[in-house]
Amino acid sequence: MALDEVIEGYEGQGEVEERRSATARRIFICDSWDNRKTEAPAFDEAYPGNPFLKVVRRTFEPYGQTTANPASPYTHSKIIIEYSNTALESDGECLEESDFGIDILEVGGGRLWEDGVIIEQPIYIRIPVEWYTLYRTALLVPSGPIGYCIGKVNGYNWQPSNSFRSFAPETVLFEGCRRTVEFDALVGIRTRLAYNFTVRPRSWNLHWYGDAGCWAYTLPLIYEAANFHDMGV
Repeated sequence: MALDEVIEGYEGQGEVEERRSATARRIFICDSWDNRKTEAPAFDEAYPGNPFLKVVRRTFEPYGQTTANPASPYTHSKIIIEYSNTALESDGECLEESDFGIDILEVGGGRLWEDGVIIEQPIYIRIPVEWYTLYRTALLVPSGPIGYCIGKVNGYNWQPSNSFRSFAPETVLFEGCRRTVEFDALVGIRTRLAYNFTVRPRSWNLHWYGDAGCWAYTLPLIYEAANFHDMGV
């Protein structure tokens, strides 16, 4: 498959000239509609020559001639890639913070003994949790990936960008994001994002089964998995 870059109206290979200090935009023409997403630069991929500019938005538009194949209705696709300086922070700004504490977890039906009589009732236990917040600066808000990831867990061993932390699969639940607009003397108006997570020592899909006396996965799984890197973190 061929992926040609559009530069000032000219279709061909080359180096993009439209570039600013905090954002960049590139346009490609792909000679396949079916492979447009796999051929395009991936989320969090760096801009050539600038590791601080990362892909935050990908737009796919029809291009070329129509076909008689409903599964592949166009001969080509137009790909618009937008980059933002989501990794570069000002000196002294907080990148992440954590609050550690306990949470109450209902572990389902358990067996409690009272004067030799088995009593079936839920058991509530205290588990250690971490309320984890990541702070990032962006000019373009990845609202699509953020909306998709809310209420989902990390489906892999997740290491946030610009962080030394690492989390086991399904132990981190994304609960939402706070957006504030600020003025920066260097780049002007910018957006500050606070990504909020809750971390458990076990998978969010593990629950206690009283009769079996063990932790086991629910079937089907209660929490779906997502790729948090799609949000720029």
